[in-house]
Parts: sequence; structure tokens; C-alpha cells
Amino acid sequence: MSSFFPRDYNAGYCSYSNLKAPREYVAIIERWMRSGKPARFIITGTSVNFAVTIRSFEYEERGGEPGDIYYTLSLKEHVFIDIAKKSDNKKLTGSASKTMPKLTSAAKRPNATVKAKSYTVKAGDSLWKIAQRADVLGDGDRWRELYAKNKSAIGPNPNVLKPGQKLVIP
Repeated sequence: MSSFFPRDYNAGYCSYSNLKAPREYVAIIERWMRSGKPARFIITGTSVNFAVTIRSFEYEERGGEPGDIYYTLSLKEHVFIDIAKKSDNKKLTGSASKTMPKLTSAAKRPNATVKAKSYTVKAGDSLWKIAQRADVLGDGDRWRELYAKNKSAIGPNPNVLKPGQKLVIP
């Protein structure tokens, strides 16, 4: 918006007669802008009443009108948001108004760890027979995967399995 701060009172365009010097208004607006905090934008006699932040403020004196200060002011509406803490059961205000769920100490995070499947070796088993089983890998040709996963438990020879050994299924 653009307007001016008059040096002298004029009933033709001034609603209030007790005006400050135009430089005082400039100082006030510059202080508000530097603070970064919201200010109130109110137009008297209307329902306009918003919290705003000042985006830019430019002003000048013009020849032929000594003491009057002309200005251009850019404002942006400010919305206050109150974020509830985890332990509070308060309502949010502003555009995100909803009730936060109440957290209790009994609420626990679900266990997302995947338990590895295992197989216990029986007498007469081979890696091929174990891999062939439908509940293991379902394909005997995949015995090398089974060996690679369990090489430290089986040892250097994949043909030597001991009954009771636990093998991890890949």
C-alpha cells in the first residue's frame, strides 16, 4: 500500500488531529520491521484487523510538499501457531487445528526387527536337501546361498554337517 504521513493536520484527509511528526512514524515502522515480530494492521471503522509482518518499507520527501513523507509499505499476514508438546493434550491453533493424541508411558514402539529363520540339521541332511525344502529355500540348487550364510558355522567343507547344528536361512 502507498500513502503519506502529513506534516500538518488537514480535516479533509486526517481523522485525528493529534498527529506526531512524520519522522516519528517512520522510526516506529522501521523499528517494527527490524524486530521481525508481527504487528497489528487495523483500518479504523472497518473489520480489518490482522497480525502482519512488514516485508518492505520505502519512504521519501517530495519537492513542493515539505515535511510530508510518502511511503510504500508491503505487509504479509501472520498466522500464529501454537504447537502442543508431546506430554500436553492441548489443541493446536491456526491452520493446523486438531487435537494431539495423549501419549502415555505405556505406549511402546512396535518391534520392527525381523527374526532370522533357522534350521536345525538332522542326521543324513545335506545343504542341497535343506535348501530343497519348501519351508527353507524351495530349491536345492540354492544350497550355495545357504553355505555362504553359514560358512563360519559349517567350516571349509560344505559336505560336513553335524546333527544339531543351527543354520541361518538367507
